[in-house]
Amino acid sequence: MQRIRIRDRQRLALPEILEARVNLAATFAILPHDVSFAGRGGLAETRSAIVVDFDQDGDLDILASSRRTKQIVWVENLDGRGSFSDEQVLAETLEPVTRIQTIDLDADGDLDIVYQSFFGTSLTWLQQQSGRLLESRTLISSDSAISDFQLGDLDGDHDIDIVTAESDADRIAWFAQQNGPEDFSDRKNISTSADSVRSLALADIDGDGDLDVLSASALDDSVQWFENADGQGQFAEAKLINVPQRANSRVSFVTTADLDGDGDADVMTTSYLLGRVVWYENLGNREFHSGRMLMDGISRLNFDVAAI
Repeated sequence: MQRIRIRDRQRLALPEILEARVNLAATFAILPHDVSFAGRGGLAETRSAIVVDFDQDGDLDILASSRRTKQIVWVENLDGRGSFSDEQVLAETLEPVTRIQTIDLDADGDLDIVYQSFFGTSLTWLQQQSGRLLESRTLISSDSAISDFQLGDLDGDHDIDIVTAESDADRIAWFAQQNGPEDFSDRKNISTSADSVRSLALADIDGDGDLDVLSASALDDSVQWFENADGQGQFAEAKLINVPQRANSRVSFVTTADLDGDGDADVMTTSYLLGRVVWYENLGNREFHSGRMLMDGISRLNFDVAAI
């Protein structure tokens, strides 16, 4: 069985693979409510899931990608209280999709989709226009497989740039949007020594008004912070945030949210060998708490954070 769980107490949405069988279906359990999607083919072998107000009606929906069916699907929140529609297929892809993000890339007021294919070396844009998705277009390409990506304004020019992680190359890099969403700069390296980097996050960690970069690296179990030193995409050397919970724990995912409501971005990680979600509290002085376990007994994939 494959499950995606949204846990209200910690506000965590957790895609969790329990068994890797061909005929996997998905079950969404939204606590304190249980909503079953068992047997729905569009969600089989879910590889990425996010919570987002995709139709911009004021509540949070679910977007997910299926490795087996090669589909990106939307599950609409019908009443704002967790009653969800059947999945609606938004796109069918040539390769399995492992990461999806939504953002208004072209600044036209609606949410577009950017996705990454399994072992792919490029990112693809599905532009939303007048309520429909247009034909896919390639945004950027790299010379090695992209393990994760994030979208945000890194140089302060009010358009959306791209940050990529390449685990085989141990590289974190960014691409500046120049003259619209079909024109990105050449690669700008942030780090070339991020040991098997698996995951990225963007947040204003130090509260100086610009987006910094966070990374999770599996081989050295590190979570690192790269400060955006000038607000224009010049990044400082890495600062280590975590003390690994155990050697060879394989930190596989990082994200941020203000979990304690004190106005700064805290850091959360998963480790697929330990099966834990760990919270590193941002202490507000460029330092972090050593780590507190939020959840245990989960599997190795990513999660999303939202107030459902």
